[in-house]
Amino acid sequence: HSKRYSLCYFSILKSGEPNVPGGNYANLRSSPEIPIGRENENITGQLQNGTLVVVGDLSPDRQWRLVRAEDGREGWIASNFAVERTR
Repeated sequence: HSKRYSLCYFSILKSGEPNVPGGNYANLRSSPEIPIGRENENITGQLQNGTLVVVGDLSPDRQWRLVRAEDGREGWIASNFAVERTR
């Protein structure tokens, strides 16, 4: 399955969810899931609130969005944390 990215820009936003789980960041994951009993296993990093990302595929269950940050990091974040913005 190839990765497809769109040209629209989104930023990471954790609106209305203080300190869930860290408040000012979203976990970047290697796969679009949270493994039961191993919640931290696929976390590859964090994206700070306000990070500009290019969005890619939406997971089949629409809960996860593939993103690539301007610094080159890529992975999956919870889809509700990606908010479209103008550049």
